[in-house]
Amino acid sequence: MAKSYCHLSRRVYPLLPRLVRSSMPDFMDHVQERVQRDLDVAISEATRHGVGLPFCEECDAPISLLRQELGARLCVAHQTAKEAGQARGGRR
Repeated sequence: MAKSYCHLSRRVYPLLPRLVRSSMPDFMDHVQERVQRDLDVAISEATRHGVGLPFCEECDAPISLLRQELGARLCVAHQTAKEAGQARGGRR
């Protein structure tokens, strides 16, 4: 036979309005704070890396999605050449 939960309901139901009034808003505040924190982190990471481009600024070659997410604005060949020039003390 199924176990009866009447003894629990007699204890819990009178407390339910008080639980809902006190705990639910606190819980929702906590959820909203967490969502805001996650959004702030995502926005700061996006602005830190900058916005990548789908095509190279120099030659219009496609840039991979992964490199776009990291903020790439040049294709691999042009980025390599730029970094090599900087290492030699060339154009910055």
